Amino acid sequence: MHNVLIVLVSIILGVMPLPTIAQPSVIKEPIAPQVQMTEQKQPKQLSEVVLPPLAETANIPAPSQPVDNETATWNFLIGQGFSRNQTAGIMGNLQQEHNFNTSDVPGGLGIAQWMSGRRDNLMARPNYLDINVQLQYLMDELNTGESAAKAGILASDSLENAVYVFSSKFERCGTCHNEQRVAYAYQILGRH
Repeated sequence: MHNVLIVLVSIILGVMPLPTIAQPSVIKEPIAPQVQMTEQKQPKQLSEVVLPPLAETANIPAPSQPVDNETATWNFLIGQGFSRNQTAGIMGNLQQEHNFNTSDVPGGLGIAQWMSGRRDNLMARPNYLDINVQLQYLMDELNTGESAAKAGILASDSLENAVYVFSSKFERCGTCHNEQRVAYAYQILGRH
């Protein structure tokens, strides 16, 4: 019985390959041995089993939820001194980029889909998948290396112009689909 348990654990851990199935007349021990557990270790229901969150086990922060991120983004940008039209223009771009999702995907990282060195700089920050961290990073960029984008947005007198300035000077997207970005910006303005 002990040898069967060692083989099973070795197979599960990948130390030993899965054996070929022998003829029934050759098997001398039961295939599914009974493993006795004490009452304290055996949960009575599946709902009693507590597993740590995947992000915690992988030591990666969990992304923020997009449903809450839109309002957080609106409040943050208004608080930074952008007008309602300018804020909606920036946010129309962010919705087009990743729908206010802070996660990391093959096309980029976070709400602005940062790539290359900009992505690396964001990842160097603790809790980089948190919406507040990403919004502060966005502002840090607008106040430093992307200051031309900020100046252009602040000079914008229309929602459409704010969309175009952000997409061309901050996002620098190849195929921007600005019509969709403008449509998103108007929807966002209507919700706030």
